[in-house]
Amino acid sequence: CSSLTKKPPLPTSNMVYHYKTGDARPELPAGEDALVLFESKFCPFCQRVVLALNQRGIPYQSVYINLSAKPEWFAEINPGGKVPVLMMGSQRLVDSLMICRYVDELPSGGVSEAQLCSNADAERLALAWLGEFFPPMHDLMTRPDEAPEKLEQVTAAMRQFGERLGPKPFIGGAQTVGLADLIAYPAVAIATGLAGVLDCPEPAASDTALAGWLAEMQAVKATSAATKPVEWGAFLKSLRAGNPDYSV
Repeated sequence: CSSLTKKPPLPTSNMVYHYKTGDARPELPAGEDALVLFESKFCPFCQRVVLALNQRGIPYQSVYINLSAKPEWFAEINPGGKVPVLMMGSQRLVDSLMICRYVDELPSGGVSEAQLCSNADAERLALAWLGEFFPPMHDLMTRPDEAPEKLEQVTAAMRQFGERLGPKPFIGGAQTVGLADLIAYPAVAIATGLAGVLDCPEPAASDTALAGWLAEMQAVKATSAATKPVEWGAFLKSLRAGNPDYSV
């Protein structure tokens, strides 16, 4: 049979299956109102969208993509090859922030969930911080030989984030969770997971502001759908070893 008709194995209850090269394209729900999110469990940009969808209580179907060995048919979904992609019938959105803002305007499908708190200053703060955080974190994730220097830079970035948080409970002093919080949360989860891999203190261990914000975020319903720090740790360990394991 064709290499593109190979069916993926059934996932166990505690894992999701990431479609890879040679896998057949899954059947997708029909209808212009059906939302399908092409994502990876181990992509912080996808995690923003997952958090937004779950916080708003909007139903959707996830299709997980192995970013190290993408299925051939994914090029038809997004020729650029990147995730996330939110598909609504024949329409597609491919930028995580654009998707989050689109999601925030959707009706919640019968579940009364308020829109995310909008705070442009808080969102700029979160995005500026991520610009400082992700370059050294990416090197830590993929180039373990640079660990000491990059770890210092990541630690400094986490400390700066704690200093910028402002009054509780959420970024910018908002009383309800906002897009800025959803932007930042996956990065903090990654840093926490990597701390376990590197056997160093978790970012919030000595930062009361960050610890307080994390406690607030972990009480938000959306984070129950997020990739856990321990899952990030297992994935990052495999990634740093040069053999990313999307089944962890």
